[in-house]
Amino acid sequence: MLARADLTFANLKGVNLKAANLTGVNFYGADFKDAWVTDADLRAARHVTCEQLQQANNWEHAHRSEDLACGAPFQIQPMMD
Repeated sequence: MLARADLTFANLKGVNLKAANLTGVNFYGADFKDAWVTDADLRAARHVTCEQLQQANNWEHAHRSEDLACGAPFQIQPMMD
């Protein structure tokens, strides 16, 4: 489980984060290039930007908060436990 991990400046290139619970994870300066984030829960992640997120594969299909809409539609869904 990655919840509340500190991934400051982490190299996440190509990492599979599909359906991961990323609650409270600090992504400050992390590199998301070609990471897979389909169904990942980023709604309570910290210090992630649209610029970072848009480098990931299937970022539009991650669970995102309104501040991470990044120009793509999203559905508001309940938070994972």
